Amino acid sequence: MKKNEKRVIFPVGEQIRFFNSIESRSILTRLEIVNKLRVHRRTYSDWRREQCSVPLSVVQKLCMLTKRSFPDNAEIQEAYWLASKAGRVGGLQKYKKYGCVIDEKIRKQKWLEWWQRTGTFKRNPILIPKKIFQPSLSEELAEFVGIMLGDGGITPFQITISVSYENDMEYSDFLSRFLYKLFRLRPAVYFRDTSVITIQLSRKNLVEYCKKIGLCVGNKVRQQIDMPYWVQSNDEYLKACLRGLMDTDGCIFQECHRIKGRRYCYPRIYFVNYSEPLKRSIFAALAKFAFTPKIHNNRAVTLERREDVIRYFSFIGTHNLKHQKRFKMFIRRSA
Repeated sequence: MKKNEKRVIFPVGEQIRFFNSIESRSILTRLEIVNKLRVHRRTYSDWRREQCSVPLSVVQKLCMLTKRSFPDNAEIQEAYWLASKAGRVGGLQKYKKYGCVIDEKIRKQKWLEWWQRTGTFKRNPILIPKKIFQPSLSEELAEFVGIMLGDGGITPFQITISVSYENDMEYSDFLSRFLYKLFRLRPAVYFRDTSVITIQLSRKNLVEYCKKIGLCVGNKVRQQIDMPYWVQSNDEYLKACLRGLMDTDGCIFQECHRIKGRRYCYPRIYFVNYSEPLKRSIFAALAKFAFTPKIHNNRAVTLERREDVIRYFSFIGTHNLKHQKRFKMFIRRSA
């Protein structure tokens, strides 16, 4: 799409019908149509819902894809065709409110007088940190710590969790519900391209609380983070933290070897992390729970025995449906 491109203006309701007819005529799925247009799926969704007008080149490309004629009931308008009309409406409203068109120099002078007299001494409510619910120590909070140590990130004003769009859609739904239950805040969910889902909570007091329970702001690897002491000193908290770590930074896969013409496959669990203290703590925790962990290539803690893999999913468990599906599939194949 070109900047300042002409727009196609449909009568009310006709833009929705146009997109419905395009999708019914096309053999492509909606996602494939979005990829053909090279736009974000949210932009396409806004067009479908008549939230904004459609660029001329997009309508032409859609007509070409489905071999249909250009819609007869649509008009072609220049970009920003409503700007002058909106300006007139705004000017009339301003005149009705003030009785005249205010001179900008006078407006700025009066504002400066107000600022020096009153404004500079008033505390802006937007800048006052909002109070949050602070949960007490629990298994859920320990799992949250594991999730943040895995795929989480903390800035001075936000916490974020980033997961795969392709493989973790169900897990992202779980994370949204989990965060709401834990902190009683509705997280924002962002789709970055078609590869990453970011779940985000923006509260300065939440960041302060995360620091209080042992998490850190900034680069986790550079700071060589570790599990907080309160997690490591309680077995139930430790199990929950391991579950959060595995569900984000871990993976289960099948390792296969061919020996004398026969193919042998074994399920493996990998915890990949570049923080040395955290790696040692994961290793020690698994050993404490009578697993047989190994360090692989100095970058991953692994469970390689079939019995350990089976016991892991019954003893520690997972909330990531992707891991559960793979576990069942690999165990069935190696049985």
